Amino acid sequence: MRTSLIAPALLGGLLLGAAGCGLNGDVPGDMVQDRIRKQLGPEYDAAGIGPIQAFCPGRLRSEVGAKITCAVYDSKGRKHRVIATVTSVDGWDVRYSLKKA
Repeated sequence: MRTSLIAPALLGGLLLGAAGCGLNGDVPGDMVQDRIRKQLGPEYDAAGIGPIQAFCPGRLRSEVGAKITCAVYDSKGRKHRVIATVTSVDGWDVRYSLKKA
């Protein structure tokens, strides 16, 4: 059961997301999914439970405090939740953090 303890540890800390923008300044779900795969993928791979798949419903609104909950599946089929939260908005520049739910 070692891997089941590793995955939550990988997601336990706050992960800073990159800026993003889309229609109306919102961040499309597929952009958030890509960021999750890029940030978390190498850690899951190193733990022997990669690659991962991420699914985010809808868009992340471009309002400070807006959130979207994404499902992340490791290579063993286990589901994890990651919450993307908007931390700042400057015009079309939307910054968000990623955190284990």
